[in-house]
Amino acid sequence: MNKIALLTLLIICISIVESSAQKPKVNNSTVFIDSNGKSISKNEFRDKLKTGQYVVGDYKVSGLSITEISLRGINEPEKEKLQSNSPKRQYHTQAPSFTTTDINGITYSTDQLKGKIIVVNFWFIKCPFCIEEMPELKRLAEKYKSDPTIVFISFAREKVDKLKKYVQEKGDFGFAIIPQTEQIATQYDINSYPTTIVINQKGEFVYDFEGYPGNISGLEKAIYKLK
Repeated sequence: MNKIALLTLLIICISIVESSAQKPKVNNSTVFIDSNGKSISKNEFRDKLKTGQYVVGDYKVSGLSITEISLRGINEPEKEKLQSNSPKRQYHTQAPSFTTTDINGITYSTDQLKGKIIVVNFWFIKCPFCIEEMPELKRLAEKYKSDPTIVFISFAREKVDKLKKYVQEKGDFGFAIIPQTEQIATQYDINSYPTTIVINQKGEFVYDFEGYPGNISGLEKAIYKLK
């Protein structure tokens, strides 16, 4: 990675400067983690990035704050995510059941979908990272469009009319869109947007990612392991 790219990454990830009010950013509560999982200071994090031997490996977002950000050695593979972000979504425990209808009048339920892989995305229209992630999600959904063993469902916060208008203007992203899903978000303990979850053929949580970027590679691996 060249110096210009490093400095750009450094500015985005570390500098606490005035930027878009819509973008999550580092603050005084952010926890910085080195490549060994040890907590370090912001300055140490910055200095390691400057060496060119590290990149940002992952980060967690809550609202408009980056709560935790970690380093990964430039030659290290991305680590497989082995733990969920919420105790209510522990891996290999049953996901809460739902029966709901999308904006086109199609009904989806966990009972009906047993035996299938369910990819779930929680989002809302005014979430900038949700919207930014959609092209990547659409490419993934298109890849499995003709596969009857996998279903892509999104839970949005807005009402049907607003979502239909959004799709008409911007296009869909390959996921069924379910309106007004605050109750489901509560059941699934969703505290950060976007959040992507994979439920296996037994109805169990097997993948969980909050925020953006960094989701797609892990999501693809999780799906591949279930195929």
